Amino acid sequence: MTGCPDYAKYSLRALYDVRERIDAQNYPDRAAALEREIQIRLEQFRSQNPEGVKTAVDQSHPLSRVGVGAFLVVSGILSLVHVFNQRVAVRALPMFVLYLLPMVLYGAMIASGILLLKRRRLGLWLGLWVMALQLPLLQVGHFTYVATSFPTLELKLWPLLGFAQTWGARLTVWWNAATQPLYLGLNLTACVGFGPLAYHLERHELASKRLQRRRGVLANNRLEPTAGGGLTAD
Repeated sequence: MTGCPDYAKYSLRALYDVRERIDAQNYPDRAAALEREIQIRLEQFRSQNPEGVKTAVDQSHPLSRVGVGAFLVVSGILSLVHVFNQRVAVRALPMFVLYLLPMVLYGAMIASGILLLKRRRLGLWLGLWVMALQLPLLQVGHFTYVATSFPTLELKLWPLLGFAQTWGARLTVWWNAATQPLYLGLNLTACVGFGPLAYHLERHELASKRLQRRRGVLANNRLEPTAGGGLTAD
């Protein structure tokens, strides 16, 4: 009976190949040593993969992708209904522009929500941008920018700290509005969608990096030469 092979010199791929062919009943010591070496390699891989350690971003978020997707679809549909109920005022704009802009914004909300319900990565990016456009509410001098969907809960940052509740959709980008030195607001409803979307997108990117790193390690192991120019599977 020959001595136990030095499995420490084998690549991980070679170790798995040996495990598939080894006669564990006739060579229990070799089988046990082989399993120990495989576990050592796996532990080394986990230690070299810092994203594998559980952090705060790995914890579950109260709003899942499905929940955010449903919110975007419902909010986008209600906003479009509000627009086509002719509650959007015309202010020196052609009629097609008046309806084109909200259709693009709220249509993108619906599309991103559907993609999220189908667990598509594009839904995260599209929804994030749509919500980011709705976060700021501002008026600087004669310039006004407001792009919100139904419903809107506004936090006034200037001139006084307070709340303003609007149960409708507003889309206002114009010049020569009523003169006001400065008005800043934050759409809290958009924060409800933006926060979870940013969280899930970060988790998705971390998972993609872990997968790419794991594939790279496995590919490197496949290229490593085995000890002694071959495999021992006695």
